[in-house]
Amino acid sequence: MHENSHGDQCIHCTVDTCRYNQGGQDMCSLADIHVRPNKQVSGGDLDESLCGSYHRK
Repeated sequence: MHENSHGDQCIHCTVDTCRYNQGGQDMCSLADIHVRPNKQVSGGDLDESLCGSYHRK
């Protein structure tokens, strides 16, 4: 987990089409995010996510 200079968590984002993406900085301007399971993944497990930091337990 990365922290910014203020000690807060950083949300990294490379989705340029999102309104919260801070273009060119790969950062999200939201204070927090909500990650949900993705039912359309190839593995079919309901707990899989599109989160780039996701690692199966």
